[in-house]
Amino acid sequence: MLKDKKLLDSIYFQNEKIKDFSKAGLQAYLDNEKNSYFNSVKMIIKIGSQTSHMPKIGIQAHI
Repeated sequence: MLKDKKLLDSIYFQNEKIKDFSKAGLQAYLDNEKNSYFNSVKMIIKIGSQTSHMPKIGIQAHI
């Protein structure tokens, strides 16, 4: 059990998106945040791969 008031306040008041502080509610919130993050990264990668004017990243050997 958490007894540190500063830590508890940071959990409860830092993010207004968290509405359910039960174990299941916090797990659902974290899963949703994780999925949103990975979906945004996938979208950035997809957009970057469709852009032909983007420079290729890598090292080319000059012979």
